[in-house]
Amino acid sequence: MIFGQPMAGLRLMQDLLTLPTCPCCGAAGMDRNKPCDACHQGWAWPESLVQGSQPLRFWAVGLYKEGWRSQLLSLRQTPLPAVLNSAAEHLVAGLSWQGEPPLLMPIPGWKRKGNPLPEAFAQSLSQCSGWPCAQWLQKRPRPGQHHLGADGRRRNLKDAFRLLPLARGQQQHLVFLVDDILTTGNTAMAAAIPLEAAHIPVAGLLCLAKTPAKSP
Repeated sequence: MIFGQPMAGLRLMQDLLTLPTCPCCGAAGMDRNKPCDACHQGWAWPESLVQGSQPLRFWAVGLYKEGWRSQLLSLRQTPLPAVLNSAAEHLVAGLSWQGEPPLLMPIPGWKRKGNPLPEAFAQSLSQCSGWPCAQWLQKRPRPGQHHLGADGRRRNLKDAFRLLPLARGQQQHLVFLVDDILTTGNTAMAAAIPLEAAHIPVAGLLCLAKTPAKSP
């Protein structure tokens, strides 16, 4: 009760309990469906996408460092749709795709528990762009790669993926592979091999982050 007005007190308590907060940092007074400006600034996404052509064409939302790296590590434990949708909107806008709708295909993960981000990001990209999402790849058993160098990764990735049986006519789709982090590109290249062997063209890789190049 507030000054003899129990209903006013109840409404005040409800307002406090339902006050929108940033889904990332919890700052009050924000849109609960979108990260706040402070979070966006902390991620330091470039206005233009991080992109390149080696070892295959790729487009990334940002660099895997500092605030964006910390956020992605957190998302592996708890994928937040608000963050992934915001990243998907940024990537699709920067990509400016003009061709036929491509097919989005997340790269299967290595660990038994699985990394949820490639699949979750592919779904966010699909919702944002209207492009279809499918999974035609299956990983073969391999040890984890985080401790391996570039040569070790290449050896570990030989014949690492196989293509699942496809319905007739699906080979006509142009595919964008989707992953969370691009480091050497060897995983994406290995995933592209069975697709291209089946005459399914791979346009490149869409990812949340690119690992910065090492200083000479």
